[in-house]
Amino acid sequence: MTQLTTPRLRLEPFDKRHLDGLNAMNSQPEVARFLTGQPESREQTAAAIERVQRCWAAWGTSWWAFIDSTTSELIGAGCVQYLRREPEWPSNLDDLRGSPLEIGWRLHPHHWGRGFATEAAARMIDFAWANFPVASLLAVRHPDNTASERVMARLGMRMRGIETWYGSAMATHELDRDRWRAPLERRAERAQHTPAVIRAYAANDWPRLCEIHDAARRDELAAAGLDAAFLPLHVAGPREGLFEYEVRVAEVDGSVLGFAAFSPDELAWLYVDPMAAGRGIATALIRAVLAETRTAMSAEVLAGNVAALGVYRKSGFEIVGREQGRMPGNEAFSVSVHVLRHPGWATQSP
Repeated sequence: MTQLTTPRLRLEPFDKRHLDGLNAMNSQPEVARFLTGQPESREQTAAAIERVQRCWAAWGTSWWAFIDSTTSELIGAGCVQYLRREPEWPSNLDDLRGSPLEIGWRLHPHHWGRGFATEAAARMIDFAWANFPVASLLAVRHPDNTASERVMARLGMRMRGIETWYGSAMATHELDRDRWRAPLERRAERAQHTPAVIRAYAANDWPRLCEIHDAARRDELAAAGLDAAFLPLHVAGPREGLFEYEVRVAEVDGSVLGFAAFSPDELAWLYVDPMAAGRGIATALIRAVLAETRTAMSAEVLAGNVAALGVYRKSGFEIVGREQGRMPGNEAFSVSVHVLRHPGWATQSP
């Protein structure tokens, strides 16, 4: 069994020591929604671990637990394994060797929107190319699972159509070996050591801001169960008065990776390319805004966006309340937000 690493994760083959973490994830309704539809029991998780260990012994590949290298927390899981048409496992695992190889992943909802799925999937793809003489890899998803669809697109996978796998109609994506570029996590590792330059927005940044907002906003809304509320930036920006605020962008090696929009007393917009999650881009933007205004600052974070809440609190914001209301720019939807406050650098050293 092979352990893998990425800049932020250890990928450990399933073992009994992963039981608690895997069950904590698989019992989440948000995780089960596009899988079996039912939260997984502890007994089911234990049986899955035993089955995965048999698969490792038979095939030399199967499922890994994603372990945060900093906290040692189990945050997700992923696989390189043989697909099957039927919902049931065959009595002989070798019967699946003629099937296509798939990559798959899932994350605990607390860790959505931080780029972990893409980072881990890129490493698993490298493992597959290095160990199996296949021309392509597949990934399958429930047709309504748009979050996984976006990860597949970031990996360069193309939609093949709706096909029957695991006894269900699944959206099927394919990645050809000859289309695979330099591993994504190696690019991320290099970029981690390059500090972000924060500068004023320029008109030619607009297409990139749209890409960043639309990818990050979809992930944010999915975590809150509000997928249907999504509006692209070219619609949301004018509706919500984006350019009534000061706008700053974060640039690394000539690429814009995030942006913030603010007034003297409010940090109203903060978005980072999900592919750049974990590199400190959001923190750099927040610090730049605080240094520029040096006044008390408020912000709101959509309930369910645990990653963003952590970034704000790490930067000195405190939760001062929670409010219910209509979504700005898309008032058909009701939302719940955390209200945060920073005292400002006039009263707090940076």
